[in-house]
Amino acid sequence: MPVSINTNLKPIIFIHTQKAAGHSIRVALESVGYEWKMGINKHAPPRDIHSLDQYFSFAFVRNPFDACISRFSYHHREDKKNPQDLLFQRFSKDKDGVSSWIKSLKTDDCWADDKYNWKDTFKTQKKFLSDDSNDKILVDFVGKFEHLNDDFQKICDTIGCDNNLKGIHENSSTRKSNYREYYDDEAIEIIESMYKEDLECFNYEF
Repeated sequence: MPVSINTNLKPIIFIHTQKAAGHSIRVALESVGYEWKMGINKHAPPRDIHSLDQYFSFAFVRNPFDACISRFSYHHREDKKNPQDLLFQRFSKDKDGVSSWIKSLKTDDCWADDKYNWKDTFKTQKKFLSDDSNDKILVDFVGKFEHLNDDFQKICDTIGCDNNLKGIHENSSTRKSNYREYYDDEAIEIIESMYKEDLECFNYEF
């Protein structure tokens, strides 16, 4: 959670949703004077943040179909060697490997095994951002990865700071292909089932 170190900056809480440009957003915020409050998990859900309503809070979401491919690519990087990464690296990097991995989400117990510290990894973004009953999204503003710069500009206008995100984020990913290229019909159905409430709540589709 970034907090202001400058009295001229509006105190904020940034909820870091996984695979939605969170690192780039954090760096952009730090570049204008925000810093991370120590002792708080960077992926903590808003319901775990005390005094949330005393700050301007925001988060970003991403199309689940695209986010899943981003996660697969991230764990397949050559520098990723922890036990979590090795679970992904059993699969080839091509379309067939991605499809096989997605299908394994429904059949392999390892994706629900606490020893791999998955925590909120495969939960819906709506559940992550909502209260305990999953009825109300707790942050003040939800931006979309697909409109990243425009939505971050809205946040900058609200908190009164410069938008340094564009130059930071534009080179953050090496994947150039469209996420749709990685899916077959069965994989589409699995992600639709797993993330049905995200597709409905945030108006996403394949």
